[in-house]
Amino acid sequence: MTQVQVDGDRQVYYEVHGEGEALLYVGGWGLFTGERFTNIAADWRAAFRVVAADYPGLGGTSPLDGPATSDLLAADALAALDDAGIETFHVVGEGGLGAAVAQVLAAGHPERVSSAVMTSGWAWPEPYHDVQLRAMRAMREKADFDDFRMLTAFLSYLPEYINEGTGPLVRSYDGEDNVASRREAHLALIDANITHDARDVLGAITCPCLVICGGEDLLGGPRLARDLADRIDGAELVVLEGVPHVFSSVPGGQQRYLDAVNRFLRIA
Repeated sequence: MTQVQVDGDRQVYYEVHGEGEALLYVGGWGLFTGERFTNIAADWRAAFRVVAADYPGLGGTSPLDGPATSDLLAADALAALDDAGIETFHVVGEGGLGAAVAQVLAAGHPERVSSAVMTSGWAWPEPYHDVQLRAMRAMREKADFDDFRMLTAFLSYLPEYINEGTGPLVRSYDGEDNVASRREAHLALIDANITHDARDVLGAITCPCLVICGGEDLLGGPRLARDLADRIDGAELVVLEGVPHVFSSVPGGQQRYLDAVNRFLRIA
């Protein structure tokens, strides 16, 4: 177990696997360490020295006393990188929240971030998206987790996927150390989504950036992705037509995403 101390007694758990240039992976809600580390794309794990840290209150990272912010999550990630002796790195931020953290890192530390991938993300709390997030927060706070899962399902999948019953509904959250079992930690992360606003700093980003989303994504789709890309000088925008928030729920969706990111990261 590798932990670094931050903010007094709080501990951040992280893992480093592989060799080569460093790549920080920052996901959406959930865990990407331990057995879940293999959920990070195999191509990236093969090509880079990959770093992943647990969010506050999940896995081996200490909980917070209050809500999280994208700035705080970025600081936790930097603490892990510093503890591992990593100075420069690529960052892949997925699931909306990861994209928010990637924005903070690229804007605040241009000398360290070699490139940034921002998946299903947004630049600021646009009112429509804010309503979505606050509805999810209220459901998570006041209802059973399976009710919350149903709400996120119809925002994350196409109707055909649910109607045909072809796969699970957002099962990546499950586990006793994951968000399904840790309500307060999950609420803190939703708060980080709600409060993220990088409009004033995105102009400071100088590294190559890929902004990518599903064309049918109701949470982090083209409207938000275009706005985000337009605020970053030289950013590349890729919209995966016909793909919802969960890329893997449509045939070929995940591979199209990986192809775009691998090309950007120059993975053969």
